[in-house]
Amino acid sequence: MLFSQELQRRLTAARAGTIATAAHPGFSSTEFYRNMPALLRPASRSPSDRVTFPL
Repeated sequence: MLFSQELQRRLTAARAGTIATAAHPGFSSTEFYRNMPALLRPASRSPSDRVTFPL
């Protein structure tokens, strides 16, 4: 996010006809939080709480 904000600031200053955007990739099921101390884990949903849509 910070990179995109800075890039947009520079593009605006240069009067470029381009915009900088950023998107959240959504929830990904990785083991990143498994090894993190509980006090440092953000309050987030577990993979089993995800909403699934029938095809």
